[in-house]
Amino acid sequence: MHVSDTAFYAMLSFLIGVGLFAYAGNFWIAALAALLAAVVLFSLPYIGLPATFSSIGESPRMKFLFFSILLCASILGAAYASGYASVSRNSFSAPMGRILSVTAIVIADPTQGPDTQTAILELHKKPYGGRVLMRTVKYPAYAYGDVVELKGVIQKPEPRAYADYLGKDRIYGIVYYPDAKLLARSTQSPIKAALYRIKNSFEEKIGRALPVHEAAFMNGLLLGERAEFSAKFKENMKLSGTTHLVALSGYNISIIAWSIANFLLIIGLGKKPSFWISVAVIIAFVVMTGAQASVVRAAIMGSILLLAGYIGKIHSIRNAIMVAAFAMVLVNPQVLRYDAGFQLSFLALLGIVYLMPAIQERFHIPNAPTLLSWREHGLTTLSAQLMVIPVVFGNFGSFSPISFFTNILILELIPLTMFLGFVTGLAGYVSTTLSTVFGWVAYLPLAYETWLINASGTVSLPLVVEHLSPFFVAVYYILAAVFIKKYYPRDAKI
Repeated sequence: MHVSDTAFYAMLSFLIGVGLFAYAGNFWIAALAALLAAVVLFSLPYIGLPATFSSIGESPRMKFLFFSILLCASILGAAYASGYASVSRNSFSAPMGRILSVTAIVIADPTQGPDTQTAILELHKKPYGGRVLMRTVKYPAYAYGDVVELKGVIQKPEPRAYADYLGKDRIYGIVYYPDAKLLARSTQSPIKAALYRIKNSFEEKIGRALPVHEAAFMNGLLLGERAEFSAKFKENMKLSGTTHLVALSGYNISIIAWSIANFLLIIGLGKKPSFWISVAVIIAFVVMTGAQASVVRAAIMGSILLLAGYIGKIHSIRNAIMVAAFAMVLVNPQVLRYDAGFQLSFLALLGIVYLMPAIQERFHIPNAPTLLSWREHGLTTLSAQLMVIPVVFGNFGSFSPISFFTNILILELIPLTMFLGFVTGLAGYVSTTLSTVFGWVAYLPLAYETWLINASGTVSLPLVVEHLSPFFVAVYYILAAVFIKKYYPRDAKI
């Protein structure tokens, strides 16, 4: 076996183990499940069925032995995830449910809403330690690096799904509206603080050049900010299936990066300039959002997608995707189950890289360019959404069929809208008047996009699922894998 294949399967084994622990919740259960699956898999060719598996190679028994060993080795991944979870839980040491007076540091850029602000705090004076989420009044506004003395009650996050979501970032408590006092400013990384200032300054420039609702949507597209969205607009985005546009997940960046590259090709730029300009846009995303971990992860996924289109070697992309997943899960194993953005990122990317060519092959869809790349956007959106449907159901409880059409109609203009947004924000550093002029131009696509989102949300008939069976999810992705295996272009290696 080639070295690259060996590395691929070794990392896959690790991820399988992490996944088994994530869903079993117990190392011994995960280990037992891996061993049982390995025994069953190893036994299949010996129970009178070897002819059934002749299509997988000349030596089906060796194939099954290999994958059985792979499952056994996955126990190492389960052990790593178990150890990480234990260390993470032990990092929090603060009593729940009683009034405490503690000192903490703001470790990320706070989210500013219309009337409130939310900040992640690190308790740093003994006997207390760990991270808590603080929700408080809008003023005084806190910033990354601030040292805060607060008096309040730390509560356990509810419901369980929300607690698990916060737990992946080692946040195990919430304190609502404490008595807070600012002790010091900017005591942490000056580089990270500077990145956050760039982000907040850019957001302010956009806000000055555009009407309130359009400015909020533009800042959502460029910076992932949603605090200024109205409750109605958030609901319409959910119903229309367009929330990913402002999520800054790999799902979002993958589709937007693909759109930008296609747009640049349409206007006459070559393949190489289009690739590097698109990469530069992704780097700008990272800088202007303060280089948060979730955004860095999304940027990696978006860059891999661009790389897939640029070099056209799917086998290499397979390993690139696996390396990215392995590195992210190694840093934080809990993202595999509890981070919807991580799941959407990888599944959408796999859909675009693997499912889209299979769909084109099965239905004989040509690669010829179309007006405004409507066919490319349509296939990209369809492939990504088909791969993420179970995750959308599982995390959000509903999926709207109309989202496919809404995304096609909106994605046509997203590259142009984002470009105009960048120009509008940058012009604000030169002249308020110049920024306003660009803002007028940017308003046109923004007004269309926000209208379409609201209209789609109004007429949407979402499919609602209260509980998604793991069996259904497994069958869904097995069928997707079979479809890809059967119809993926024969001249490409999966």
